[in-house]
Amino acid sequence: MIELPELHFTDLKPIQECCDIPSNIAGIYLIFDNSKILVYVGQAKSIRNRILQHYKANNAAESLIAQYYNYYAYADVSDPVDREIYETWYINKLKPRLNRSKTFTYTSSFNEMILPQYKAEQRTNQILLRQKLSDIIEQAAKIIY
Repeated sequence: MIELPELHFTDLKPIQECCDIPSNIAGIYLIFDNSKILVYVGQAKSIRNRILQHYKANNAAESLIAQYYNYYAYADVSDPVDREIYETWYINKLKPRLNRSKTFTYTSSFNEMILPQYKAEQRTNQILLRQKLSDIIEQAAKIIY
């Protein structure tokens, strides 16, 4: 696994205090449940606005998030490429239960990258085998007739 320098996150704070984050702070944020267990890693150009978006209950799922996930911490990361790298790295290192899209496992890598190539090779081999069988049958037919 690739190792990156650890970011310095703020102490855990209640969600109600996210309005205290300056609106121009970009970086990585962590969301914790009521037991202070990490459940989500995200990145944003404006951490305050993004955390607030998580807690605006527009649907039932967001309502549950607002009800059960009450703490956050963040680290200032201004560069968008660094944010993307750190978000992916922390998701794969910490494996929070609500992050799925940037999780890399052997299974997902195999299913997404290796399996399609294998299936394409199988199809090509089947086509070649059918062509060879067809040629053999044609030659046999010439010999018999």
